[in-house]
Amino acid sequence: MVSIQTFFNQLCLQNNLPKKYHYIIAGGNSALVTSVEATEDDPVVGAAELKHVSESFERVLFIGITCGLSAPFVGGQLEYCLDNPEKFIPVLIGFNPVSMARQIRVPKWSEGKTFFGVASRMEKTSGALILNPIVGPEPISGSSRMKSGTATKVMLDTVFYLASTNTNAKARDVIEEFKITIEKMKNETTDIANVIQQAGDCLINHGYIRYVGSSTFGIWGMIDASECVPTYNSSYDDIRGFMTNDYFKKSLNHESADSLVSPALDQSTPDDLWKIFQDLPPSSLII
Repeated sequence: MVSIQTFFNQLCLQNNLPKKYHYIIAGGNSALVTSVEATEDDPVVGAAELKHVSESFERVLFIGITCGLSAPFVGGQLEYCLDNPEKFIPVLIGFNPVSMARQIRVPKWSEGKTFFGVASRMEKTSGALILNPIVGPEPISGSSRMKSGTATKVMLDTVFYLASTNTNAKARDVIEEFKITIEKMKNETTDIANVIQQAGDCLINHGYIRYVGSSTFGIWGMIDASECVPTYNSSYDDIRGFMTNDYFKKSLNHESADSLVSPALDQSTPDDLWKIFQDLPPSSLII
């Protein structure tokens, strides 16, 4: 969401439009670099954060993303939107039919509410929208970031591109462009497979994997690294991501970037960054 917000806000400015995009992450910005699962279970915090972020806006299109139609954090935000229809247009993105939304009562939610109840209410509310294409089983069981992530990004990129540009293109036209990317990836399958094999060999031989990047690619590396601990039970040092601090300072909402970046990396040069990797075992892999 950080990279999507940054890209499309820049696109708005290029088309002489005001910035339109703002993200909210359960657990705050620290969830970009470490798993913060408990916050997803708090609908009260979710609603409070949405209220705070939207205070200065007269009209808000809110898109809540929860792959299994289950996260109370998002459910609380959607309920807040439904209770304030004069300001909010609620949209739910997920990858289950509403009938399979979580029906377990949430302790912090008043009157024993469930995500299923909120989703059902959205189905009956004029102006509310549910986007829940069924794209098959979740790719990684237990992952908080990898579930149907590609489909989510395709939908968001398509909608936001049309909203951020003065174009007559249709949604179908934009989605067709993704086919080009997919075909290009198919042409690189050998190189991708080689990197995956090198990464596996690296860990087997007690080496470490380090992602180094900037902008969107740096964010992807950091998120992928942070996911390995809760999903694959890796150690913190097995896989880590590094990127420049200036991108965080320009892109993150609300919170300071300082808590996410080591002081040693603040204002660092490529040579400074390279020194961090000098003492890695010979079998390590830097991507």
